[in-house]
Amino acid sequence: LRLGWATASGDGDAADRRQESFFNALPTNHKYYGYADQLAFSNLAQAYAQLWLHPADDLVLALHGHAFHAADASAPVVFGSGAFNERAFGYGVRPTGGRQEIGHEIDLTLTWKPLPRVELLLGWSRFFGGAVYRALFDDEDAGVFYAQVALRR
Repeated sequence: LRLGWATASGDGDAADRRQESFFNALPTNHKYYGYADQLAFSNLAQAYAQLWLHPADDLVLALHGHAFHAADASAPVVFGSGAFNERAFGYGVRPTGGRQEIGHEIDLTLTWKPLPRVELLLGWSRFFGGAVYRALFDDEDAGVFYAQVALRR
């Protein structure tokens, strides 16, 4: 069981044309900020809880819960995971409208290692939009089911 708090600064004055929010140049979002990929680690404060269960040597069941808030209500919320091709920077922003509650997320994953160099991951995530998302979207919730195969050397 792990409980934690992570925060990345926001820009105290979005009107001064200087970007002062923390910028995570090489993000690894899934592991720390939810598998639903709704946020980048910029202008973000989150409380989280993680539970890992190991029912067998080759099996891991993990449950993660996140509560996301804007670190600075006057700065936009950042989403994306970085550059993915030569034409796209890979980040975007959403205005907070002076609100701080971004939302909550639950992630459930099952990892199975049937062979020493093969790892299979199945997951389900649900993002429940808070005040920031309710002001921007008709349907502020998001859900995703995913599967991953990793082959190790």
